[in-house]
Amino acid sequence: MIIFGLFFIIRKQWKAVMYFAATYLVFSGLTFWAYGSTPFVSYLFDNPGKRLPDWVFSEGVNQSLHAVLIRMNLISAGNSYLYTLLSVGILFLALVYIIYLLRSGLHDYIWMILLLCGLLVYPGTLSYYGVLLLFISFQLLDKNKSIGFNNMYINAFAIGLIYCFASFSLFTLICLLLIFIVFKSFKQ
Repeated sequence: MIIFGLFFIIRKQWKAVMYFAATYLVFSGLTFWAYGSTPFVSYLFDNPGKRLPDWVFSEGVNQSLHAVLIRMNLISAGNSYLYTLLSVGILFLALVYIIYLLRSGLHDYIWMILLLCGLLVYPGTLSYYGVLLLFISFQLLDKNKSIGFNNMYINAFAIGLIYCFASFSLFTLICLLLIFIVFKSFKQ
């Protein structure tokens, strides 16, 4: 949800941000009243990468950058400076790219980049998170969006490719979609 919140802040859609904040406060208040402060403290200070056992990252269901690097034996399962460095680098490049998109007026691309980069660097990304990529698939079908295709056959082919790669490797699909979105935005 932070990704969509960032999108609304970047687009300066303050009404949506206010609704988000009000809803957050109401539900947080209800949760605090019902369960106390424990859920909040564990959410803020318990890193998901630290609380998972190391063997979780070696399973194929984990499709994060961290897990892929571990399975490729490029980093160890413990603390890895290479993963931290790559994550910071990816987020920095995403920030630079988002600034470019804002200046170019290509607002349709911003939330896709935020979503894909978030899935890429989050250490707990599972193959089931691929359902979030349906949002991007629907954008490809919308000819009114700047990323959409105007050809029905290209749409069918693109959706078929997304489905095939999602069943093979969500990590690969995220990387391919990032590359596609960057190249498509430069053609605008």
